[in-house]
Amino acid sequence: MMLAVIILVAGAVSSPLQPSLGNQWNHTVIDASGNVDLLSLCFDQWNLPHIAYDRGGEIWYAHRESGEWTWSTELVGTGTDPSIAVIPGGEPVVLYLSASNQLTLASKETAGWVYETYSDFDRMLSDPILAISQDGTKHMVYFNWMYGYRSELRYAWNEGSEWSRLEIESSYGEDVTSYTPDLTLSPGGYPRVSAIKIYIDDMDWDAYFLNLYSKQANGYWETETLASLSCRGRPGISASSDSVTAICYAWNDPDGLMYREYPEPSPTMVYVGDMYFPDLASDSQGNPHIVFLDGATLVYLSNEGVHPFPEFNNTWYSAEIEVDLYDQPHIAFNDDDNLNYIWFGDPTGIEGNDEFTGNLINAICPSPAVTNTLISFNPLHEGITSISVFDIAGRTVEQIQTEEHTVNLDVSAFPAGVYCIRAETDGIVDSELFSVMR
Repeated sequence: MMLAVIILVAGAVSSPLQPSLGNQWNHTVIDASGNVDLLSLCFDQWNLPHIAYDRGGEIWYAHRESGEWTWSTELVGTGTDPSIAVIPGGEPVVLYLSASNQLTLASKETAGWVYETYSDFDRMLSDPILAISQDGTKHMVYFNWMYGYRSELRYAWNEGSEWSRLEIESSYGEDVTSYTPDLTLSPGGYPRVSAIKIYIDDMDWDAYFLNLYSKQANGYWETETLASLSCRGRPGISASSDSVTAICYAWNDPDGLMYREYPEPSPTMVYVGDMYFPDLASDSQGNPHIVFLDGATLVYLSNEGVHPFPEFNNTWYSAEIEVDLYDQPHIAFNDDDNLNYIWFGDPTGIEGNDEFTGNLINAICPSPAVTNTLISFNPLHEGITSISVFDIAGRTVEQIQTEEHTVNLDVSAFPAGVYCIRAETDGIVDSELFSVMR
């Protein structure tokens, strides 16, 4: 969906929304230590937010407890540059830079955090970003620094116990480097990476481009220049099955926010001003939701218009936006060096009301399954759910009743093939297919 926003001039921001908290915007402070730096935000399949953040060189994890809008925080480890994603089933994985040449992945398990380290030719690493696909594959991008000022953009993935990696953009033999990546996954689980590419020219101005690197179903990568207007600052991307939306801060004349819906032919400047650190998320209809800083003031931008938050005017370095299952924006940011969180919707964070709506089954993952698959249900549903599993001939192979929102189904004795899961509660019936392989 094209972002239909009138270009604005710096200092002349107007908004159709109330330019302060209220009008269904809500605010809470999660960490008031006064030492919060970079952060990362994601949602799980039950519509619960998870945050990893840097607090004075320590990596902390914050998550919202189900039911009430209350938060818990805990120390993960020592490091910087955190990124967080959630595996199918809802457990978080935090990626962070634990040494100049080492990344650490911390996975939350019942007994506590489990740690895995990752390095790449013992070189300096930076800007790690993590994503996890529905089949459980971990994806990450980062920079491998060779000479202190030239870098390789790398992509690594892990489908089991081993990591594989490749160069997406190499600077060998070229006066070129890259920085500030972003990573998202298409619905099919294919990575989409954006990064600013710089052609270094000691005799003239350096040239800045926003590039998109996409892995195709055949395993090959394609590169596309999304914008070439001196894009600087951190870019943001969001991918659907057939399109990619992208933003970047363009240091041009004038300075402002560039937006593009690829494969549309060209980017559009949608905001003019002294802005930094944009981040982008798309809702279920493909509409963009953007957060950035105008000076040090937090600003939210969508198809509805521009919504500045003048009460947050001491924000630096980090602001992240995600859209929940109800297409409502949630923003985590550091203001006064505290971890702040604002969201649009019901103050409890539970959208709608007590009435159950929507599909009963959220997801069945992994599929194909080998030993187990996890069935997750709509978080608004309460009560007993009856589950029946049928084979391709219509024979019942399993029956379960549960009051939980997840069921771990043992399929180790199931023959290979396609199966149907039928769930029923209070007159609501939902069915989904999954497969078992051997």
